[in-house]
Amino acid sequence: MDLLALVVSELTTNTLQHTDGGGSVRVWVEAGQLCCDVVDRGGPRPSAGPMPPADAVRGRGLAIVATFCDEVDVRPGPAGTVVRVRFDL
Repeated sequence: MDLLALVVSELTTNTLQHTDGGGSVRVWVEAGQLCCDVVDRGGPRPSAGPMPPADAVRGRGLAIVATFCDEVDVRPGPAGTVVRVRFDL
């Protein structure tokens, strides 16, 4: 699925640019949805907002992700932050 590759690329780029220590990716299917978690050791971050203006240097990652996913959930936890995305099948 090309959209999954794009979304994982955006989320892992965020992990590499904004956190130390890398992260992990987990993909599975449940209840008619393709699900993916990207987990990193970064701190809390805002949920996806509107797309930044064209001249903005940063801030498009989660906005791009939200454009293509049916659901995006950002959850901070003791081990870092989990971004869970879902695509309806």
